[in-house]
Amino acid sequence: MCVSPLNVVEQRDKCRLILDLRKVNNCLDIPKFKYEGLNRVAELIRPGDWMFSIDLKSGYHHVEIHPSCWKFLGFQFEGDYYSFISLPFGLATAPFVFTQLIKQLAKRWRASGVRVVPYVDDLLFLCNSHSDVRSTCAAVVKDLKAAGFVINGKKSHLHPSCQIAFLGLEMMPPKAPSP
Repeated sequence: MCVSPLNVVEQRDKCRLILDLRKVNNCLDIPKFKYEGLNRVAELIRPGDWMFSIDLKSGYHHVEIHPSCWKFLGFQFEGDYYSFISLPFGLATAPFVFTQLIKQLAKRWRASGVRVVPYVDDLLFLCNSHSDVRSTCAAVVKDLKAAGFVINGKKSHLHPSCQIAFLGLEMMPPKAPSP
């Protein structure tokens, strides 16, 4: 069994447990990948778009770890040994694994014509109309719940909007060109 230090990092509105997995991470082959983000929004956004956004609550903790790997994700607390059984913060491959899972959902949505920009556990959806937001949002929420994810209602914006915060910036569709 591997015992790693466990740290608590305070963030704005919560505390996050981070397992110091430097020794484990040194033994991993960490794939390189790129996040989608603001450049992708610029490619997809159109004049007149309506948007909604979804923040997944504790996204990593919805990804189960195979039992054979639990022994590498252990920590000790007050003399007792514990192990993460879900994807922990601190595991170098966690962002890649989580992004790959979300990409599969995004691929499915895109195949049905949905414009989506996933960034880890933050998702921005761009729609042609107010009514498209309602139907797309209902379908996406259903898919996410079926996949076992929990939506953070406080951080998500599930109603049609022409202006929305995403990745710390306000998103607005461009104005239509004048005739």
